[in-house]
Order: sequence, then structure tokens, then C-alpha cells
Amino acid sequence: MTKRYVKTHNSWTHNEESFVSGTRSPHDLYMHPEDAKAVGIRHGEPADVRSEGGSLRVLVRILADLQPGSVAISHGWGHQHAKGLSIASQTTGVNVNVLAQSCPEALEVLSGMSRLTAIPVEVGPAEGALTPGSWTGLE
Repeated sequence: MTKRYVKTHNSWTHNEESFVSGTRSPHDLYMHPEDAKAVGIRHGEPADVRSEGGSLRVLVRILADLQPGSVAISHGWGHQHAKGLSIASQTTGVNVNVLAQSCPEALEVLSGMSRLTAIPVEVGPAEGALTPGSWTGLE
């Protein structure tokens, strides 16, 4: 499930200071309390999110309003390694696109497009060191 920030639309406005002010923090993974408890994660702790496409490390926020069995995270961030984006590269956050697959087998059947939402993931406590240059926003 994706989330959005009120002042931005995807990543279109992230290189304009007035749109990204106040949003310079890692973007959290929202989980239902029962799901977090089942995998041994508490509010504010780091977690690894894995899919067939890749993995991310994020901080967890517990949200009872979320449907059990689903997670949510903001998309359109993760510009810290971008070249030529003087403002956007100073923001933090995760690039959730690394969870998507880019192979014919992963295409959404009706549209023929890459599946960028509703990606099956597994979440667990953070393990090991972060990979240098990762897109987690926790570096």
C-alpha cells in the first residue's frame, strides 16, 4: 500500500525547496500492531522489508487503523544518490521501487505495466549492517 505527502505529488516536486521542507526524515513502514507483534518488531524499530525484487530497511510505525496483513510506505522518495538534483538529493527516504521487479513475469496482466503497488513483501527485524550506498534513508 502506498502513502503520499500532502505537499508533493510522487517525485515531481522534490527538487523545489518549498515542497519538501519539513519532510527530511526516513519514510516509515506502517504496520498493524498484531502483524508487528507477530514478527517481533516494536514501534520505532528498524525492519527489513523484502520482496522478490529487492529489500529495504525502514523504521516501523504502528498504525491500528491499517488492515492486518498489509503494510504501507510513502513512495516517490530516495533521491539521496541522484545526480543533478541539488535539493532532492538532500532529502532522505526510501526508494520503494527497489521492491518492484522489472521482468515480463512480474507485469500486471491487464495493463502490461510493472506492478508498483500491492507488491507481496515479508517484514522482519533488521539484520546485519546496511549495504553502503543503499536507498534506505537510514544511513
